Formats: sequence, C-alpha cells, structure tokens
Amino acid sequence: MATIITDPSDLVQGGDTGTDFISGVTFDVATKVITLAPLTFGAVAADGLTGQALYSAAKIVWKNSSTYIKYPFPMEAITPEQFDFKNGWTLDTTDSNVSRKSLRTCGWTEFNSAGSAVIQRWMGVVSLGTLGASDASYFQWDTDAKTDFTFPDALNEGIQIFGDVSNGNFNYYLGSNTLTLFNRIQSKLYSSATNISIGAPSLSYIVYRFPLQSAADLNITATDAHIAWTDSVSATAWSAGVATFTVAASADLFIGSRVFLTGSSVGAWDGAYTVKAKPLGTTFTADVEANPGLTSTATVTAIHGQITTDLTGTTNVDVDGDTITEAFSKVATDASTVATTAEIYEKLQYLLRQSTDIDSGAGSEIGNVYPSLASFVGDLLQGVQGFFISGLNDNFLNNVSFIDDGTVVRNYPFISSGTITFGPNAGSGDFEYFMFYTSLPSGTNTDYGEANATIVDDKDGNPITGTYSGSSVTFSFKYESEDAGGNRTAGVDAPITIVGLGLAGGQFLSVTSTITRSQGIGILLAPAQERNYDNPA
Repeated sequence: MATIITDPSDLVQGGDTGTDFISGVTFDVATKVITLAPLTFGAVAADGLTGQALYSAAKIVWKNSSTYIKYPFPMEAITPEQFDFKNGWTLDTTDSNVSRKSLRTCGWTEFNSAGSAVIQRWMGVVSLGTLGASDASYFQWDTDAKTDFTFPDALNEGIQIFGDVSNGNFNYYLGSNTLTLFNRIQSKLYSSATNISIGAPSLSYIVYRFPLQSAADLNITATDAHIAWTDSVSATAWSAGVATFTVAASADLFIGSRVFLTGSSVGAWDGAYTVKAKPLGTTFTADVEANPGLTSTATVTAIHGQITTDLTGTTNVDVDGDTITEAFSKVATDASTVATTAEIYEKLQYLLRQSTDIDSGAGSEIGNVYPSLASFVGDLLQGVQGFFISGLNDNFLNNVSFIDDGTVVRNYPFISSGTITFGPNAGSGDFEYFMFYTSLPSGTNTDYGEANATIVDDKDGNPITGTYSGSSVTFSFKYESEDAGGNRTAGVDAPITIVGLGLAGGQFLSVTSTITRSQGIGILLAPAQERNYDNPA
C-alpha cells in the first residue's frame, strides 16, 4: 500500500526547527509554483501527503526561514481537509498533474496570479471498504465515458470538479451532476456508489467518502477468455459415443466447459456440448449418445456466447401466471435455452466490464458504466428493476426472481422441470417422443391408451412432444396451476407415460414416471435397436 505522509515534520529538513522543505517538495518563490514529486519524497508513484501535512509544513518553514517569510503565504486552510492556494501560488501545471495527484485527504481551489478568479477546483475521494492491492477503480460523470483513477488499491486522491477555459473548461462544482464510482474486477463482486447515494446532491472542494469494496465472487468460475471464446468448426467426427470437433484453437476450453454449435452444415450437430477431456491444440471432444451424422462445419462459441442483452427495448411477458403480462426493459436472452443461471450471470458480469456497446437492441449502452443487472442471493439470481431473462433453462425457473418496470416483484409459480435423455439406439431426426398423462381421473377416455389420451403441456402451453435431434430435451410443467383442461387437480403429482418410436431409429417403447413438485426430474428413453424395419423405395 502507498505511504501517505501525515506528519508535517517529515516534510521539513530538520523537522520542526527546519528552514526548508525536503527534496521532492518545492515551493518556488520566484514562480510561486508548488511541485510535489512522490518518487523523490517517497518510494513509489502512489505515495503522497495530506493537504493538512503540506499546509502545516509550510507554516513551519515560513515561520523558521528568513527567506520564505519575505513572500506571501501560499495556502489558506478552511478546514483540515479543505484549502485555498492563494496569493498567486498554484500547483505545478507542467507535471501532468503529478503534484495534484500527490495530495491526499483534501479538496482545494487554485486562483489566477491576481487572485481574482478561480482556475481550478478539486474534490477529494476516499473509499470505505477493502479493495485489493491491484484492484483498479474508475469514475463517471453523468453519462460520460469512464475515467480511471490514477492508483489501484484503496482510493485517496483528488478529482477535478472545475476548470476555467485554460484548465479543461468544465464545471461540476455545486451543480446537479452525478458522480459514479465503480470497482469491477473479473471474478470479484462488483461495487459502485454515487454522490447521491452518500447524501451529497452537489459537490464542493471537500473530501467525500464512498463505500467501495471488492471480494471474491464465488459464482464466477469462467475466465474472460473462455466467456468470449468463439471459433469455426472445420470438421466433426463421431465414434463409440464420443464426438471430436476440429477448431482453430481450443486453448480457452477446459474439462467441463460448455459450448454451443450453430449453423452446422449437417443440422443435427447444432446444440450444446460439454467438453469431455482436456482440449489438445485444435480439437476437443464431448460425449454424444448417437451419431449426429456426416462430418460438419459450424460456428462454435462458449455457452456464454449465446447470451445477449437488449437494454433499450421493452418485453412484455407473464411471469407469475396471472394471465396479465408485465413489462421489462432490460432483457437478457439465452438463444441456447440451456445456460445455467451461473453462466448467465458470468456473461452479464463480463459485459459490465466492456468498453463497447453491450446493447444488442436498437440502442447503445457502454458496458463498463452500465448499472449492474443481477446478483445472487444464495442460489437465487435476483434481477434489478426491469431485468428479465428470455429463453431461461426450464430447470432454473424457480432459481430467479424479477422486478418488473412497475417495481412489482415477479416470480414464476413453481415450475417442475426435468430432462429427457435418449439411448444410443434412438435415431437422430427419426425417433419421436410424446408425453401423455397416465391417468386423468376427471376426464373421459383421457388416460394413456384411451381415445382421448392427453399430451402434457409445458409451462408455455406447448405439448411436450418432438423429434430427437441428438441432444437431451428439457421440459417444464406448471405444477401449481396446470389442470389439463379441467381434468386434473392442480398442485398434486402427475403420473405420466412417455412413449417413443422411430422407423429405422428405434423400436417402440413406453416409460412411466411422475412429475413431482421438484426440478431435475430425469427420464430415459432407450429404445431397442430396430433391426427389422424395411421400407424399400
């Protein structure tokens, strides 16, 4: 951590009886310029001294020195943390503000040589909380681009809030401007604070203390390189339940990484895969139950690459199942529909450190100054006001909570969910599956095996049926409200029968199961190999 000199005696040669300043602290009586050189009076560039120490040291020297006393005193102390540089004295303007950035725990004003006009005002910023030694913070005025603080670690430095036409030509002094401080470090919890949040609607040249801290974020495991990873697949191969993908470089993948293929020249290869073994150079492998087909080209990204944010449009959706839609104006969309809440959160946090536009919609929003969108409370991903996730994995519907644009908390009714996996004999593109109610006591001939057998609907009212495409299938069920057209009592377990059939891709089979008030329900459809089907052209 940088050293901050607080004892004025340390700034005077000979201490309290000295007549001049130490090397690195210069009051030039000829030019009335004050120069502070931290690499001379200290050890590193981040070393500094408090305004009170500088003021007090100047009083010692002026009192003891027969030379300095001949000149007007350079500073006026308004408080121990607020100063005016007066009588023609200013801080050095030729050292890229090194002198000004050396001052700690103070704000100050500088005047022109005649003392008739203010040329610069600076406020002091001190952070409250623990920041890592290498954690770099930054700030934003209103909607401007970010400005980095000079030094990492805990904050204690000045920010210019006024400059005349020769010193920036701007004025935030006692205005209605908003100053926002950010600390956003990869794999750490983010923090931010504004002058409004600390009870200072306008800013003067005093010291302000902002709560700002960082700590390990236990919900982040992916690296930036992995989150941003994208490549072209030049070839695929399948053998004995393992697929091999050839790419340009796989160094940013690791065992357990999840990736997503799109635009495959052989469509059955599209979908999500989990990296099986440590990637080697230009290939990676994944377990795949059935052969998706001939070799294929494709685009591949980390699963995070399928997650985008629209921060300026409005999406209307019924989250809580009351048949009335709610408006959300900050929408993350998972095009893969299989990302976990942790993966979505990792992508959101990644976007919030980018210096580019992160709005996939019609607007433009720069990531590193955009407000946070969601945070974890235990296992629950809690969105800020207006935030919603479109395309959320059915298995995580009860692990999110949203607040609509009208500030009302919206949660999904309990959604049961599960995954249908398929055995190796299920033919991709051929084998079809159907989920029926085993029995509906209130219906007429509505049980499986009867004329009016009823297919189970998912949470969106779509029948749970489809064609196996090479990947497992997730399903959802409105446990607390689904009544199957009045033939089912909502809120009780639902016995189901899942049937499957292919032509060449698997014999007929049926499997019974029960949808309970739970998530992670597993159903396996593993048909026997079809050896006898024949339909000559």
